[in-house]
Amino acid sequence: MKTLHILVDSGSTYNFMDEHLAHQLGCELEPITGQAVATADGNTMQCQYVCKNFKWMLQGTEFMYDVLVLPLGGCDLVLGV
Repeated sequence: MKTLHILVDSGSTYNFMDEHLAHQLGCELEPITGQAVATADGNTMQCQYVCKNFKWMLQGTEFMYDVLVLPLGGCDLVLGV
């Protein structure tokens, strides 16, 4: 089990995982057609991979969702609301 730094972002419509973490955990990444993702500073990044059915636990509750993979840097997961 690994402790993750999770950001809950009420302005995000998707869930994202840091690409370094995805590689570190050995996640199976599926290529997707490049999807533009707007960042908080107004720039855009191209997302090219998804990790299907990623599982994590938050305060004793287990979750499993698809997460888009990006170089987040500051946190491990961004959860859209």
